[in-house]
Amino acid sequence: MNRIIIHLSCFLLVISACNDVNKPNDSIVASEQGNIQVKITTSAGEVFEPFNDMGIPTFFNVGNIQLENNADLPTVVLGKRIKSGKNVTIKPIALFSFLKDSIQYEYVLSKPYEINEATLSADYDIFLTKHNNLKVTVEQWFKSQCGSHRCHDFTWKNTYKTLLEID
Repeated sequence: MNRIIIHLSCFLLVISACNDVNKPNDSIVASEQGNIQVKITTSAGEVFEPFNDMGIPTFFNVGNIQLENNADLPTVVLGKRIKSGKNVTIKPIALFSFLKDSIQYEYVLSKPYEINEATLSADYDIFLTKHNNLKVTVEQWFKSQCGSHRCHDFTWKNTYKTLLEID
């Protein structure tokens, strides 16, 4: 009987140790739970000032994530129109960057926390599978706003790399 208790205790200790090793740090867990606040600066349907060469309004909202070093990381927030100045909680999906002329721009692609995962997933691989057309449309919007092929070299990073960039 004592032998069984000792084996069971050792087994539980090993399981507990494995869970601690594989457990991500708290800041990433908080981010994965969607506890990222964004202040909306441009509502869907408005012209986005840094990219207004053609005057085409956005089909997405734009906001800023305040990083620990007090820098702002801009984010494209998919979904319904959100009033400028409003603070919303988002879930990041991906990080995309591109060059306009010789200047690199970087944006987080995100969704409002309240949008159901079945409607729009915050997992990059699922997003690419189910909503690749949105990824292409976001790229095309920026390309069309730049004119004369001035926006190019689009690169995308997955959700995990996005969370590392935010934290």
